[in-house]
Amino acid sequence: MPECKTGKICYKTKVDAEFALYRCNRMNELNGNNNRHEKNVYFCQFCQCFHLTHKDKYPTWNQYRKHKKR
Repeated sequence: MPECKTGKICYKTKVDAEFALYRCNRMNELNGNNNRHEKNVYFCQFCQCFHLTHKDKYPTWNQYRKHKKR
């Protein structure tokens, strides 16, 4: 499995990441864990794989650059 310098778990395909997202949320639901729920999948420019995030929507690079200029 590839490693990312972000320290996050890498998924080679979007389908793999979406399945992991489903499993993560299902296990949280079954165990009554309400602390943190992963919500989305995003593509990582560093490792060329997919990761899970708890953010509503992961910003694009263009949105990130606009925010940094402020």
